[in-house]
Amino acid sequence: MSHQSTIALVTAYSGDKPAGLERFLLQLLRAIDQHDLSRQLLVYTKKNNGLERDLRKMGAASLKVVNVFGGNFWKEFGLFFTPPADSYIFNSPLVPIFFKPKRYSVIVYDFAYKHFKSSNFKDKLKTLYIDFVSKLAFRRAKLIICISEYTKNDLIKYFKVDASKIQVVYPGDGGLTKEEPVKPNINLSIADKFFLYVGTIKERKNLFGVLSAFAILKKRMSQDIKLVVVGKCQDSSLYAKKLQQLIKQENLDDSVIFAGHISDRELIYLYNNTLALVFPSLLEGFGFPLVEAMSRGVPIVTSENSCLSEITGEAALLVDPLNYSDIAGAMNKILTDDEKREELKVKGLERAKEFTWNKAADNFYNLVRD
Repeated sequence: MSHQSTIALVTAYSGDKPAGLERFLLQLLRAIDQHDLSRQLLVYTKKNNGLERDLRKMGAASLKVVNVFGGNFWKEFGLFFTPPADSYIFNSPLVPIFFKPKRYSVIVYDFAYKHFKSSNFKDKLKTLYIDFVSKLAFRRAKLIICISEYTKNDLIKYFKVDASKIQVVYPGDGGLTKEEPVKPNINLSIADKFFLYVGTIKERKNLFGVLSAFAILKKRMSQDIKLVVVGKCQDSSLYAKKLQQLIKQENLDDSVIFAGHISDRELIYLYNNTLALVFPSLLEGFGFPLVEAMSRGVPIVTSENSCLSEITGEAALLVDPLNYSDIAGAMNKILTDDEKREELKVKGLERAKEFTWNKAADNFYNLVRD
């Protein structure tokens, strides 16, 4: 009887603070759970981080999760005490230095730290460490999987990796619930017209640009519209204070609603009722909100840079994210051009079919099974 090779997916996970990486991981593993690969795949992760619990909640029952001890050094030392696999997949370029399997692959999401460099000394040291470990990982890896062509191009640009070692596997959407939508408990009536922003509130996501464009739009028109902001925000951060200062300066207090972190059902309600998703991020590796919006026929205003035009194709109005008048003009077109709005809806629904977790799992399986 022939030996069936085993594959270990080595991944960090934050069950307490799930973000884009966690959503990608959970949805991919759930899709793999329905695939033949689930019989070969072991998931190695830090002990008691919530991954096994969350996978079981999602119904991924056949995947075997190995909880690795060792605390913060679980990858460096704990992996030595796990059942050996024939090949490994690291869900990040930050592979262990001492644990060196002969055969492994790496998944890469983005290189935001290369685009947005900090002058802080500690951040500079961290960047040097990330670069050092990443170079080792890319040199030793048999295969590197990127989540967009944009990330692939950055990988080649910054690390001079041979393109023949790189494959792109697009994710699906954010894996929102199939349950009935419910209106969030925010100051928004059924009659209100509103634009929607979805994403973590940090500088590279460009909420400042969205607010600035919204202020321009409000001055150009007479009808009452709102902007609903969905995402976690650290209120004490300098960026949050900068946003609040802009809102006060432009008299937007009654027009901008911060919904914070909301449930899937509440988010679906907002997608179903918004005028458009406004997502002019400065950099993304993929951008789950784009696929979530397109799959629900929501018009999109997004950046012409990064991977965003790659994901939306012709199903969005593309803008210069640093040109606030440009963003405002696209928002105004959504408001006033019924024909364009309908065109974006139809194109979005069609484009969203390109991004499914079943397709992602199939592509992933075909790449790593050999």
